[in-house]
Amino acid sequence: MTSPNANLLVIDDQVDHVRMMSALLVQHGYDVRKALSGRMALSTIQAERPDLILLDVRMPDMDGYELCATLKSQPDTCDIPVIFLSAEDQSQEKVRAFEVGAVDYITKPVQTGEILARISCQLTIVRQKQQLLDQNKRLQQQEDLMRQSMRQERLLRLITQRIRQSLQLQDVLNVAVSEVQQLLSNDRALIFRFQTDWSGTVIAEAVSDPALSIIGETIHDPCFASDWHRPYEQGHIRAIDDVTQSSLQACHVEMLESLQVKANLVVPILQAENLWGLLIVQHCKQPRAWQSWEASMLQQLAGQLAIAIQQSELHHQLQHLNNDLERQVKARTTELQIAFEFEDTLKRITDKVRDTLDEDLILETAVRELTQALGVCGCNASRYNLQTGLATVVYEYTTLPGGDYKDRSVALSAFPELYQPLMQGESIQFCSLLSNVDRGPVVSLACPIFDDQGILGDLWLIDHTYQARSEQDLRLVRQVANQCAIAIRQARLYQSAQAQVQNLERLNLLKDDFLSTISHELRTPLASIRVATQMLQITFEQLGITDERANRYLSILHQESIQEISLINDLLDLQHLDAGTKPLELDTIDLKAWSASIVDTFQIRAEAQQQNFEAEIAEDLPPIVTDPASLKRIMTELLNNACKYTPPGDRILLAVQVKDNQLHLRFQNFGVQIPDSELPYIFDKFYRITNSDRWKHGGTGLGLTLTKKLVEYLGGTIQVYSPEQSTCFTICLPLRPARLPEEDWLLADMLTDDHYNR
Repeated sequence: MTSPNANLLVIDDQVDHVRMMSALLVQHGYDVRKALSGRMALSTIQAERPDLILLDVRMPDMDGYELCATLKSQPDTCDIPVIFLSAEDQSQEKVRAFEVGAVDYITKPVQTGEILARISCQLTIVRQKQQLLDQNKRLQQQEDLMRQSMRQERLLRLITQRIRQSLQLQDVLNVAVSEVQQLLSNDRALIFRFQTDWSGTVIAEAVSDPALSIIGETIHDPCFASDWHRPYEQGHIRAIDDVTQSSLQACHVEMLESLQVKANLVVPILQAENLWGLLIVQHCKQPRAWQSWEASMLQQLAGQLAIAIQQSELHHQLQHLNNDLERQVKARTTELQIAFEFEDTLKRITDKVRDTLDEDLILETAVRELTQALGVCGCNASRYNLQTGLATVVYEYTTLPGGDYKDRSVALSAFPELYQPLMQGESIQFCSLLSNVDRGPVVSLACPIFDDQGILGDLWLIDHTYQARSEQDLRLVRQVANQCAIAIRQARLYQSAQAQVQNLERLNLLKDDFLSTISHELRTPLASIRVATQMLQITFEQLGITDERANRYLSILHQESIQEISLINDLLDLQHLDAGTKPLELDTIDLKAWSASIVDTFQIRAEAQQQNFEAEIAEDLPPIVTDPASLKRIMTELLNNACKYTPPGDRILLAVQVKDNQLHLRFQNFGVQIPDSELPYIFDKFYRITNSDRWKHGGTGLGLTLTKKLVEYLGGTIQVYSPEQSTCFTICLPLRPARLPEEDWLLADMLTDDHYNR
């Protein structure tokens, strides 16, 4: 139900009906006024506007339709809701009522609940409509404020952007006053800059009429002489809506009127807490009431202009600094150019000096390059022999007459005033008092070739110009001498290293010859001893000699001879592998079938030693081209080691598969572990792992070395690792050798083709 106190107007020419309706409405909280005719109703409505009208249709002087049409035709009353009350129930009456602007039509006799509900409904509609209008008005105001704020932000953004884009203060000021004048639609916007006597000049301006322009005018406000500028220094804004009605001093009013100012809004521009100038907006044709947002916007703009001013001043300072810096840069550039030429010359000479390990060529290069770089008449280099006390000229490059000084020697003790400082690493520069017999009067510069190990020689520069060499020339000669010292030391180290390498190569050849000779010389007698031992055993058996002691001695002799022959064979094989003389005897094999005999042999041996031997050989192995004897030796050696070092009851695993176009073999035995510290040395010659052979099997210490050499000879790799309580060797071999001479490739192809043809 709509809240009571709504103002209702009941219009009916029947007094009883008016009284009855008024009583009903008053009873329900409404304020009710009454009119008995259309004319009276118009007067009542004009005196006080009702919230809703209850209107009878049939009235004598002006019926309800005419009154409603009259109300709807007037702007002040057209939105008052009208509810018709009538005894007529014909549809055409109702249609006509709605056509003239009624919002509802109630047929008499009226039902109390119905009329109260309809009144409440219409009042609710009126209230909601009014709320909607109020809301729209607020939204419009907010939209206006937002649009106004956006214009302010656009102006500030524009000024800020111009400040960032331009270092020209005048451009920034011109844009500022132009945008302000357009935004505020005022007659004149200007920037006024103070001088030291508080006079000032209009330095930027935007006007709506060219006749109002005062750009460039110098203005002196006499009021500023009486500290009138103090509030501006404190950042205060002065807004004057009407100059003639303000509290300004007469002198100030007179000055403003002379400039045709009717309304004035002034914002100070503060630069580093000093009053730099004023941002002024003026109305010249009529007074104007300034808004608070306008003053606020101008204050923000003044802050941005202060930044632009500071930036401009810094730019001018920077320009002065840049000019000074430019002069300094030119001077420094000249120095750097000289330094660059120095470094370039030094690098060129250094590179040429360090490109060779020939000591004589090093000195020759240094002498020639220094002569050309410094433009002197000549240069030579000497090598010192401290044992003989001589300095010998190794190379000379000169345009002077008088012959070549190369290979001339001079005793160091003959000229102590020269050579003692040189031997201590000091340079000497002097002019000859007497003309040189060969070359006449010359200027000389001697620089030692010196390092932390002592003197090596010297460099001499000779010229006819009687003047001291510059510091830069001295530095260049010293640096070249230092580089010569380094290069000579390197050359001597290289020569020493080459001599050591040649000596080692000679010793290695002697070692190989010795091993080869010893191996060949030992193989024959050992073979004879082995044969003789076997013959003795056969003889004992034929003669029926059963001496257990003699048989045991013969057995020991037989086994030891076999072991020694194996050692000799291993040494010879290693020698051939190291020398690269062991030939590859290639063949194509079906690995699964080929390895069956090896697997069976070690299967039997493992069972005899109570070990579990497992062979996991893939079924889809392709044929491989390899040296079968070498591959057998590899597999036999690793499986033999596994059987030797695996405790009874533990497992030995051989796994063979092809992966990534390579043959992978894994030999793993359990129950024994190699310490990590021993793994890097496992393939060294004669290396035995400390305390690893618990069963004292013995061995030469060459088996794994030979295995690694054979794997590499077949183009493969071998690795070993020892996880917890196990040892694993993994081998990767190519399915055919990767690097072969052309004839071996042809052989490998023939072997592969022959295998497939079978």
